Amino acid sequence: MRQYTRESTGLALLLFSELLHIHEIFEAEQLPLIPFKGPVLSWLAYRSLTGRTFIDLDFVTKQENIPRATSLLKGAGFRAQFGPQEELAGRSGHAPGQYAFFRESSRAQVELHTEQTLRYFPVPLDFDKMSRRFITVEIAGRKIRTFSVEDTLVHVVRSRN
Repeated sequence: MRQYTRESTGLALLLFSELLHIHEIFEAEQLPLIPFKGPVLSWLAYRSLTGRTFIDLDFVTKQENIPRATSLLKGAGFRAQFGPQEELAGRSGHAPGQYAFFRESSRAQVELHTEQTLRYFPVPLDFDKMSRRFITVEIAGRKIRTFSVEDTLVHVVRSRN
């Protein structure tokens, strides 16, 4: 149990560090990239980064932002786990289930979701409408925008089905 707790805590802190790094890059470029689930949900639910287990970072952005987001993540040392044809596929209406990235040096996995990858919702995701309900969460002295508690609940419940 101690070993599991050590590993889980270490991964949570590593991923939170990655989240902050990614958040800084996208904020500097003024490209909306909204974290959800992972450390943000853990903080919202338990006021602790280790209150729930997670193994990757999930973000939401608009489909039109994927080429630029891909470029920024590649510049930060992440490798896209999809090809150029999938990056552009969203324009034709058929996007992959998520845009996955991996950074070898930290072993961090990142998934970008869009209104087209989150197709399991009964109503298409309206990013602009949801952005009017964003909340700011302060974690370790850092302010991070995320979905409202109500929108987070819908995301988490739907992504588990």
